[in-house]
Amino acid sequence: MTKINNQSQNLNNIAGVEDLSHNHAATCSGGSVTFYDGRNRGFPSLTLLSGRKNLANESWANRASSIEISAGQTWRFWIDKDFQGNSITLGAGFHNLFGLFDNNIESFTRIS
Repeated sequence: MTKINNQSQNLNNIAGVEDLSHNHAATCSGGSVTFYDGRNRGFPSLTLLSGRKNLANESWANRASSIEISAGQTWRFWIDKDFQGNSITLGAGFHNLFGLFDNNIESFTRIS
């Protein structure tokens, strides 16, 4: 609740005010994740502004060998679609993927 003009009002009842998910907030803040098909930013690449439940819909399931994340953000990546299976959390910057996660990312979401 907030007071606007000395009246208590729930923010959800104010036209144009909406609670944002982490993914929507990432889009608004200019956040992004870039997936690279090869190590060390090897091309082709795909940049997305919000998480995905299934990267197969983008033709990028089990394809990324490196990832770049916008400044000030943290994202979680799973080896299975629908945010299932083993996961890895990565912060801002460039990351080569190794072991279980190399060419094995199927879903991801922003966590901060």
